[in-house]
Amino acid sequence: QLKGIQNSIEARDVKQVAVQAHGMKGGASNFGAKRFVESALKLEIKAKDGDLDGAQELLDGMKAAFEDLKEVSLVVNWKEIASNWED
Repeated sequence: QLKGIQNSIEARDVKQVAVQAHGMKGGASNFGAKRFVESALKLEIKAKDGDLDGAQELLDGMKAAFEDLKEVSLVVNWKEIASNWED
């Protein structure tokens, strides 16, 4: 999805940037990924305003936050979390 946003920024397709950033913002909010969500929200708003100036920097922020999320996901005991949800 990050690559999709990258492609849309390069194509200057503000509508697709807004749609994709919105979707990723929603998904990331489920994980409490505050930095990612903040960058995605700013990118979504800029795109909805028809402005992609600074969009690459916001996408770079999303990518950096995603790398942090990947690191966290490796140390989480997902089996334990899943077992606590089963009843």
